[in-house]
Amino acid sequence: MDTERHERQYQAYQALKGLSDLAADTMKQIAYEQMEQIDWEETCRQHRDAFARWIEYADAQIGGMRPTVTIRR
Repeated sequence: MDTERHERQYQAYQALKGLSDLAADTMKQIAYEQMEQIDWEETCRQHRDAFARWIEYADAQIGGMRPTVTIRR
């Protein structure tokens, strides 16, 4: 595997891990009724940013075969 491809895969993994970690942390706080500890606007912003990083990688994989996903803020 060439270095560039390896780096892209590593970055994709990091983006996916970040998205997964955020989702798990938020769900755990909600499940344990810790909503007062959540800054909801900031949490939603972090989720949108993490998803945007992930979808950027996914879009690159399909080579522009689909329209770009727009994330509302």
